[in-house]
Amino acid sequence: YQEWTDLGREIQERLEAAVQAGMSPESEEGKKITGLHRQWLTITGNRYDSAKHLGIAELYVMDERFTAYYDKQVPGCARFLRDAVVYWAK
Repeated sequence: YQEWTDLGREIQERLEAAVQAGMSPESEEGKKITGLHRQWLTITGNRYDSAKHLGIAELYVMDERFTAYYDKQVPGCARFLRDAVVYWAK
C-alpha cells in the first residue's frame, strides 16, 4: 500500500511540474509519467493491458471527479496524463 501511495504522489507531483513548465505530453517526461502510471496500475499484480490503460486515462478527462482529483492544485494535469498515455502507452 505504501509503495502504491508513494507512486501516486510522485505521479501527481511530476504531472504538476510538467504542466507548470509547459511540457508536452509527448516529451520524455510524459513518457516517464506514463511508465510510472503503468507501474501504479499494475502494482497489485494485475497484468498490463494497454487498452485498459488507455480507457482509464480517458476517464480522467471524461469524468469530472477524476479531473477534479488530478487538477486539484494545477489545472491541466488530467488532460496531460491522458494525452501522454495516448501517445506513449503501447
